[in-house]
Amino acid sequence: MSFKSLLQNCQVIKGGRKYSSYYEGEHRVDAIGVSLPPQVRVLEIVANWPRLAVDVLVECLSVDGFTLAEDKTGKVTRALQRLWAGGDMDSLAAMAHTEALIQGRSILVVERSLQGKVFTRVLPWDACVAYETDSAGRVVEAMIRYRRQGEQWAQVFGLDGSAWFQFSGGVWREEKAYRQPSAGITPFIPVINRVRPSDEVGHSEMDDVIPFADAASRSFTNLQVAQELLSMPQRYILGGNSQKVTRPDGSQVSELEQYLGRYIHGPADGKVGQLPGADLNPIISAIKMYAQNVSAVAGIPPSMLGITTDNPSSAEAMRAAKERLVAKAERKQALFGDVWEQWARIVLGLCGRPVSGLETLETIWRDSATPSQAAKNQTVLQAYAQGLVSAPTARELLPLSPEQRAREQVGQLEPDDLYL
Repeated sequence: MSFKSLLQNCQVIKGGRKYSSYYEGEHRVDAIGVSLPPQVRVLEIVANWPRLAVDVLVECLSVDGFTLAEDKTGKVTRALQRLWAGGDMDSLAAMAHTEALIQGRSILVVERSLQGKVFTRVLPWDACVAYETDSAGRVVEAMIRYRRQGEQWAQVFGLDGSAWFQFSGGVWREEKAYRQPSAGITPFIPVINRVRPSDEVGHSEMDDVIPFADAASRSFTNLQVAQELLSMPQRYILGGNSQKVTRPDGSQVSELEQYLGRYIHGPADGKVGQLPGADLNPIISAIKMYAQNVSAVAGIPPSMLGITTDNPSSAEAMRAAKERLVAKAERKQALFGDVWEQWARIVLGLCGRPVSGLETLETIWRDSATPSQAAKNQTVLQAYAQGLVSAPTARELLPLSPEQRAREQVGQLEPDDLYL
C-alpha cells in the first residue's frame, strides 16, 4: 500500500467518545422519563456498570512472563523479563488491555531510540491509524497521523524501520527516516478485542451492559425523585384554607414551608391528618433485576454488583459465581497472548537478536481465578517435596522478587546467560 493509500485510509474509530464517557461515568441518559421535568437532572445518578465490566476483566489479565520450549538455559526468557521490567510493561499492558476492552482496539508501537533503548507506546482510541496486512494477518505497513505544535505529522512503519512526514505547503514531505533492525516484523501491533473474523476494529465489552446501565440510571433517578416527594409522610388539612395557616405570632406560613411540614397552626375548622410514605421497594427490585441481568451477560459475580443475601455465601458458592468471569478472562488471555508474543519477537529483533526458533514462544498469564497466595505457596511446596518440580521451577512459582531469585541462582548461571 502506498503512502497516499495509507493516508486516505487513516481514520478514527466512530463512537469512541461515547464509550469513553460511559467508562468515565459521565454519560447522561438520553431519555430520563416522559413524566419528569428537566429540573430533575440534578437528581440523576449514573449506574457505572460499564466500567465495572471492563475493570473486572483487566484485573484478571496480568502477564507474568514468557516461556520457550527450545530455551533450555533460560537466556531468552530472562532477557524478555528484563526488557519487560525495564520498559514499564506492567502498567502499559494494563492500559492496552483496558483501552481494547473499552473501545474495541488499542495500538502498540515498539521503537528503539537513537541511544539504543527499546520502548513501547500505547495509542488510545482517538489515534488516527491505518495499516495493511498480508494473507496471514500480519501487519506489513502502518501509519499514524497526529498533530504536534499545531502541525500535521504522519509516521509510517515498515519492515525496515520508520519514516516521518510533515504536511507543509499543502503537500506531505518526508522529513526523516530511521532504519532499524526488526527481523522482518513491523513494530506496529493492533490489540483488537474481537471474536469474529469479520470484526476488523473490535467491539467494546460494554456493549451488552450499556442498555441495563441506562435503565438502572433511570430507576436510580426515579428513586431519588420518590425519596424527595413520596417517601416521607404527607400531611394534609381538610376543610381548611392554606392562606389561614399562621404561626403563633399571627404571621402567615408560605406554601413552601407548609410543604416542608413547618406549619404550626391550621384553621379552626380544618381536619389535620397524615398519609404514610410511598413504598420504594418496587424501584429497588427493578434495580436488582437489572444488576442480575448485567451479572448474566457480563459474567460479573453478583456480589460485585451489590447483590447480597442475608446468609453469607460459602467459599464454594463464591468460586462457582466467579467461574463465568474466569472462563471469560481465560478466553481474553488466549486472544491477547498472541499480541504479547509478537511484542516479544519485535523487541528481540530491535535488540539485534535472532528471532528464528521463537515460533513456540508463549505468554505466561497470572491465574485468573486468583486463589490466595498462601494456597498457591502450599501447592508449590508440596509439588517440590514430592519431586514433581525442580527447585528452580519452585522458586519461579513462589512470589520472590527478581533480586531474591537472582540471589538464589548465584553460581548457577553461565557467563553468557545475560543474552543481551
